[in-house]
Amino acid sequence: NIRVTFDNVNCVVQTVTSTQIECITGARSVYVQPVMQLFVDGTGFATNPNKVEFLYIDRWSSPFTWGGTSPPIEGDSVYIPAGQTILLDVSPPKLSLILIEGILQFEDTQDISLDCDYIFVRKGRLIIGTEQTPFLHNAVITLYGNRSTASQLPMYGAKFIANHNGIIDMHGKPNSPSWTRLQQTANVGDTQITLADKVNWSVGSTIVIASSEFDMMQAEEVLITSVNENIVQFTPPLQYSHYGVIEVYDGIEIDLRSEVGLLTRNILVKGDDHSTVDQFGAHMMMAGTTAVGRFSNVECYHCGQAFQLGRYPIHFHMLGNVQGSYVRNCSIHHTFNRAVTVHGVSYLKVQNNIGYNTMGHTFFVEDGAEVNNTIEGNLGLVTRHSASLLNTDTTPATFWIT
Repeated sequence: NIRVTFDNVNCVVQTVTSTQIECITGARSVYVQPVMQLFVDGTGFATNPNKVEFLYIDRWSSPFTWGGTSPPIEGDSVYIPAGQTILLDVSPPKLSLILIEGILQFEDTQDISLDCDYIFVRKGRLIIGTEQTPFLHNAVITLYGNRSTASQLPMYGAKFIANHNGIIDMHGKPNSPSWTRLQQTANVGDTQITLADKVNWSVGSTIVIASSEFDMMQAEEVLITSVNENIVQFTPPLQYSHYGVIEVYDGIEIDLRSEVGLLTRNILVKGDDHSTVDQFGAHMMMAGTTAVGRFSNVECYHCGQAFQLGRYPIHFHMLGNVQGSYVRNCSIHHTFNRAVTVHGVSYLKVQNNIGYNTMGHTFFVEDGAEVNNTIEGNLGLVTRHSASLLNTDTTPATFWIT
């Protein structure tokens, strides 16, 4: 008296208890949007308030995913149609384009790298971990192209991860906190600092210690060699001193302690090695009317394309209400055009991120008509001028509201 179907395919019921049904799925002959139904005679269809999904999944490494032929080779373009879910379980050779109208999900059993010229999520989904189950291995997406020869696609340009009315989820290993401050002054030659907070940062990660002087270039990047609660050892030794004192004037505390931020994340989106030659890095753009972007504990390196409007590391563009989208605990550094751009959207959350060594305004609210966005707890340092963007970018602000 119980019927279960997945994607309109019958699942043959084997056992039933008051809280569980076990069934064997049937073969699915065509791609359809995922739908799960449970029908009980005399009662009707079950509700699904938690939006539980069942997905037929094809492995990238399997020839059956590609019609019995070998998986894509170098230079190929890949199309994932609506209704198909592909599990990326290997690191493929460099590809030209991946067009995602279905789902591409990274398998979290090994380190994965994905090299591509273009990744276009068109009403589909790109999943690297979820908020509830973060991705714990290393995932590296490298985007390729140079300013003079890359083919520019309408609206999105080149060297991109574009999201047109789709969903992008990137959620790396949680790092706590994203940034903190010194507990005490660090001096020239030191290889250890004491922080104001306990951290769970990993050995081998890179941190940046902010300048204490008027010269922002006294910020220093070092490599962690040991972590013990709030004591971090690193290499190489410091070249500058970094102040770690809260001063009190007329009974008012003024926190002058240098900030310390974690730059490394286990999910990395970056431009190729040519990016520095013409300051033409990777960029990620959410656009259309319903695009969703959820980013947490993601690193962007060599992203943004200098002197081009709309080509920013993480960019929410003219979407209106984006409630549910966010950028949290991310590291965006050594960029060629800003860090996070909020353009024509509302209800976006930009929280506890680091923007370091960026060109032009770092956290950029573009039109001044954006409302109900939350921009809090972010750290920006080493904000460099951009000579050929907006006039105001010649004397940029780390936080800019037009």
